Amino acid sequence: MLLSNADIISELLQQHKILGKVNDDLVNQQFFADSQCPYIEYVPWMVEYHTAYLNYNSCKAENFSIVFFEGKKQCALLNFSIFESSQGDMSILSNASGLLPPYLHPSLTRKQKRKYLQKAFDLYVSLAKRFNVKQLRFQTIFVSGESEGWLSILQKYGVPKFSQELFCDLKIEQMLYLQLIREKYKKHIKDGNRLWQAKILTAVTEQQFKEMKQLHFDVVGFQTRSDLTWQLLRDAINNHNAFAVTVYAAGRLIGAAIFSFTKDIAVYSMGVYDRSLFDKPVSHIVHAKAIEHMKFLGLKEYHLGARCNANEWMQPSIKESQIGYFKEGFMTHSKFKVTFDFLIAELDQ
Repeated sequence: MLLSNADIISELLQQHKILGKVNDDLVNQQFFADSQCPYIEYVPWMVEYHTAYLNYNSCKAENFSIVFFEGKKQCALLNFSIFESSQGDMSILSNASGLLPPYLHPSLTRKQKRKYLQKAFDLYVSLAKRFNVKQLRFQTIFVSGESEGWLSILQKYGVPKFSQELFCDLKIEQMLYLQLIREKYKKHIKDGNRLWQAKILTAVTEQQFKEMKQLHFDVVGFQTRSDLTWQLLRDAINNHNAFAVTVYAAGRLIGAAIFSFTKDIAVYSMGVYDRSLFDKPVSHIVHAKAIEHMKFLGLKEYHLGARCNANEWMQPSIKESQIGYFKEGFMTHSKFKVTFDFLIAELDQ
């Protein structure tokens, strides 16, 4: 009998002596409620969003969420997806990007943390071998006091590559924060407030969301994501897991963006702006309004995204570097993203 991917994963969990629940929604909800995980990369709806996005773009993707147990105690959460490209190539990723470490329950001892980090790494390698994945990419943003154990494992097998991620400290008082942003942005924000009507949406009607989708289609010229991914974004807003910022000029929508958040951290999920106003500060007023609202919500940090410096190892495009430069104007601090690439054949040598 042909085993399903879930059956294969359960078999590997037994081989590695891991007590775990696979894709159990109730267990996942209990873990999030108890652990107070602040990172949106582990949130179920966001994982589903990335999986749906790739399924629309010539991939067959299946997501798996595993909660590790020690007895009856929930210890760690591991999220990953198994992808098969249209050419039949297999890969294992987290949120359409490099593999994440497990999120460890904060009550674990130092010894327990090392144990489950190692088990997660070993499971990833076994999955790669079982699904004939030739290379694994691991990526994590370095957080002092959290990332050291995971990196100590990865550094046994390879050399890290570093890139810059941009953040905004939302705990800084608003008047002080305005002194920290790029000087010319202050004028851009004033001009944006004078020229257009920007609004925060904490719930969206079908008509409002249809208008955002239409602007995205008009700007890009084709549909880049499935109706399911759009629906997940709308549901996130209406379930208070995200909010939107819209900008109108004389009743015409000229910009819109969606920001997702957990109890602590916000991220930029989607944005689209009228290209005829490319040299105008539409996106400046969107980010300014969004950051004000994040502060109102009591969030601690806004992850703006990658800086994409011209000489970083992944060789970003000119456009990616320009977007990174724009985001840098709103940042208060940055962190390193650490990347490891491993050829599975070399791990056994």
